Amino acid sequence: MTGLQLALGLFLLKSQGAPGRPWTKPVTPAMRAWAIGIKNNATGFPMGATATKAFPEGKVLARVEVHTWTIREGKRITGRFRGVTLYEAPAPSG
Repeated sequence: MTGLQLALGLFLLKSQGAPGRPWTKPVTPAMRAWAIGIKNNATGFPMGATATKAFPEGKVLARVEVHTWTIREGKRITGRFRGVTLYEAPAPSG
């Protein structure tokens, strides 16, 4: 994972109650742009909100979550940060 991905809050975290398996394939520029748009839209995507989108690499689920660290100016800092975690979108049931 690059420092840029970390700085943007695209963490591949396993968290309790996760909506699926963390996304482990490379994060494409299109996925990154989509996740940044979600992260920066607190009104449309409050904490805990999810969204799904199909990409050529697969269907991705994004969830707005608290992240406990980020990279700023090349340094790792800890705290509570609004971020977006990417997951493999679950297959439709039925």
